Amino acid sequence: MSGNYIHCELNDYILPVHDNTVKSQVSYSVLPETVGQFTGLLDKRGKEIFEGDIVKTGTDKLMEIGWREKFASFVIERDGWVYSHYFGEAFYSEDCEVIGNIHDNPELIANTDTNAHVQPK
Repeated sequence: MSGNYIHCELNDYILPVHDNTVKSQVSYSVLPETVGQFTGLLDKRGKEIFEGDIVKTGTDKLMEIGWREKFASFVIERDGWVYSHYFGEAFYSEDCEVIGNIHDNPELIANTDTNAHVQPK
């Protein structure tokens, strides 16, 4: 789900929007740590790619999308290496597909030799 993030004293919400217009008056309660920023990129099926998403590349490698203050940019991590400078190019050249995210599908990237997890900020 995408929309505007609303932080209130007692709870946090997402208010769905479409084309900069509020879709409804219904808001959805969320855990702040599960809210990810849209990267501005789409996967091979046209699905929006968000911070925290797990993507499968054209070479069947799994990568996590993260944000690094050090680079002031979104990054991908693969085999223990953080890639920041060619973030956008990686998606176009490797034909990535979003297959889940770190909050709903942590088992997809759980401590394997070939799939690394982006370290916390």
